[in-house]
Parts: sequence; structure tokens; C-alpha cells
Amino acid sequence: MSTETTITTILSIVFSIVAAYIVIAFILPMVRALVKEIFENSPAINGFVSLLVVVVYILLFKNIIEIL
Repeated sequence: MSTETTITTILSIVFSIVAAYIVIAFILPMVRALVKEIFENSPAINGFVSLLVVVVYILLFKNIIEIL
């Protein structure tokens, strides 16, 4: 494997992890606030956001596997 391919693969994985962190740390709290305005049931909101976090992790691992 050439050095260029290795570096590109590593950078792609790092950028995917950073993008997943941004979604989980910044975007999902905004979604939680929006959904909280619409629905008053707090346990349902927590479950919904937890499912979204799981979906983000699954998509991250799928992307990493595709890169490798």
C-alpha cells in the first residue's frame, strides 16, 4: 500500500469520527430542544434522541468499514 493511500484512509476515518462527534455533541441537542417543544413527554424524547445516537454510531461504523 502506498503512503498516499494510507494517509488518505486515515484522514477519511478521522474526519468521519469528527463529523459523528459534531452531530452527537451539537446537532442532536438542537433536535432534542425542537422535539421537546412539540412533545411534552420527556421519556419519549430521551428514547428518541438515544435512538438517533445509535443510528449515528451505526452509520459511522458503516462508513469506516466502507473506507477500509
